[in-house]
Amino acid sequence: MINLPVSISYIQIISDWIKTCETIFDPQSEVHQQFAHVIQTHTFFDDDKTFNGNRYAIIYLQLLFLTALSMHGGLSMPILSKVAVSQDEISLSWRHGYLDKFNFGYYNHDFKKFVSTFKNFVGIPYQTGAKIPVDIMGKCHHIMLVFTRKLMDYNARIHYIQNKNRFSDEDISACLSEDILFLILSALPSNKLADLLFVIGDIMPQDAMLTTRDGYKMKLKPYFKEISQNMEVLMEKLAFLCELFFIPDHQSIRAKAQPILETNLKTSLESDSISQHIRHELTAIQKTHIECRMGLCGIFLQHIQTLLSPTAAR
Repeated sequence: MINLPVSISYIQIISDWIKTCETIFDPQSEVHQQFAHVIQTHTFFDDDKTFNGNRYAIIYLQLLFLTALSMHGGLSMPILSKVAVSQDEISLSWRHGYLDKFNFGYYNHDFKKFVSTFKNFVGIPYQTGAKIPVDIMGKCHHIMLVFTRKLMDYNARIHYIQNKNRFSDEDISACLSEDILFLILSALPSNKLADLLFVIGDIMPQDAMLTTRDGYKMKLKPYFKEISQNMEVLMEKLAFLCELFFIPDHQSIRAKAQPILETNLKTSLESDSISQHIRHELTAIQKTHIECRMGLCGIFLQHIQTLLSPTAAR
């Protein structure tokens, strides 16, 4: 089973906490009616006193923002270093060294600070401590719609791979796209992935540096050349490889890495034993990364449409 602790833990936290506010998703419930009233009669959530004291509606809004970040930068969530929950407090350590903490169900400075982080990630101008606009719901709806389309595409591509025995050059080239490359390589047996990353180390510039999720700076070449079959270490290395591969500033690395990756993918997918392992792991990936995200996005997409309906608060 593939171990991507940060992204899996993140999605699991959302899935667990959404159960605590299930009532709000029922259009006939009082809490839904109150929430819809806030959205349709106010410009800012802060301006409604009933919302500020509505624990379930606040949890809903917190989970909405978390879900809207659940694929930012890709399925592996490279923006996030660590995530943890203690009782009702969630702690989010972002890759660039800053931390967000807030309590589920509380509408206060800590949560507004997280909203500032959220808006910074998704490109909405926002000042820490400012009011939270109601129209942010529409932005979240758009983000999740984009996520859902991507996830459906990933599912289709995985289904295609699982039902193919021979792969053309075009098939292999199609695998060299964001997230799909990460998903397929992460489905390799750990020893094969370790071997691939070791070879990739040979093409890394001698003095090029990287910053790990924990904020440490280290040279790329020795980082990739260090042998390990620990899946958490391998996944972090793979995430860095994919990041380097798709960032325009690293075209020279992409040019050198592409033929290595193409050869490795074709050999692995056409090997009976390795391809069987890949297909098994891709099935697990569909459940833990794709279907779970699609389910969460689907719940919020449908409910936001209901909330924004003119009859929602009646």
